[in-house]
Amino acid sequence: MKRYALQTLVCPFSQSELSLVSFEETPTELTDQAIERCHLLGIDPELASSAVKEGVLYSEQSGRWFPVVNYTPILLDFPTDMHREFKERHGSTTDIFERYQMADGMPREGELFVQKTFTRQWDLLNYDNISFGFTPELRDEFVKLELDWPPALLEQSPLKVLEVGAGSGFETASLERVTKGAIFGFDLNLALVRKGHLLASNPFINNSISSLFRLPLRPRTFPLVYSSGVLHHTYSTKDAFDAIEKFRAEDGVIYIWVYAHEDEIGKGLKLYLVEDVFRPRVARLPDFWQNLVVKGLSRYWHRKYTKYGALGREKWTLKDSEHTVRDRFTPLYAYRHSFKEVIMWFQDKGLDYSLIDAKAYRERIGIQLTGIGLRGAPQAYFDKLAQRSNAHAAGRAA
Repeated sequence: MKRYALQTLVCPFSQSELSLVSFEETPTELTDQAIERCHLLGIDPELASSAVKEGVLYSEQSGRWFPVVNYTPILLDFPTDMHREFKERHGSTTDIFERYQMADGMPREGELFVQKTFTRQWDLLNYDNISFGFTPELRDEFVKLELDWPPALLEQSPLKVLEVGAGSGFETASLERVTKGAIFGFDLNLALVRKGHLLASNPFINNSISSLFRLPLRPRTFPLVYSSGVLHHTYSTKDAFDAIEKFRAEDGVIYIWVYAHEDEIGKGLKLYLVEDVFRPRVARLPDFWQNLVVKGLSRYWHRKYTKYGALGREKWTLKDSEHTVRDRFTPLYAYRHSFKEVIMWFQDKGLDYSLIDAKAYRERIGIQLTGIGLRGAPQAYFDKLAQRSNAHAAGRAA
């Protein structure tokens, strides 16, 4: 966690500002280029020049504290074992734990199950190898395609980005490279904490643990809200969309990618058995039997992918196979939606929309695009763009 994040993060209970007691920090040497970028993004370079490794955040208004573990704030509104372990470890260091209380809310429907499932899945990967076959370079190309609309989106400064679904940090790193913005990433999975040190030296990335249904942020404050492959793994994809859309600035953009119902067409009984019959049963198996099934499927998938896989085959490992198998067969929720349905979500918010260019995706990535990748922006965005264009034209004329 970088100290300037305190200007953005708030208490998930009261939406009030957070204070920090730092136990350990790691200095970050900023390059001249990074300092210049800080100024462009409105960040005080001094607040970006160190990362808080261990500390505690607290809110005077709500009377609650939140741990920072391995550079990662845990801003959940419900307690975990990490909270209790943190309090035992630092109980004699500060009186915060006596003056304030631990998060004591209740998780939403299925959240503990989802947290456990995706913690196991993302524990298997780091951010610098491959993810679902994507190398960092290919992932960057995908993000560029995702964010190539509306015009001039990536030219905005300062561009503060909300990422819902940080995974292992692999996607976060790609988003930061492409947007050159300040990234605030959130995920429910606790593996993100264990990997916090991998991105700690990047002054423009701030990842936290949180429920997307109670993000520790102020509404309407992000020029770009981005969520890829996450919302359909909640109890309600539509409710999840509504929950994150409210953080899009009034003249900002939102992008989501979710599973598409249309991808099932032509696959018939086989996909039905996998999605509607086999996956829910594997998801609910006791740990021993689930691990047994996953290991067996992973070995099979590893042999198949290293022979016929389309992306990242030369770097593919058994852990990548297990990661893929867990993603396919162990989530409690994995909803598919039609293009028409998702488009209506955007229209209901008063947003113009655009789909990812499927032809460009095939040409640049090398495989067919699946799922629904949809961008939305209000008329206010295009009005702002026109004003900027008119101002530039007037300046040239003068």
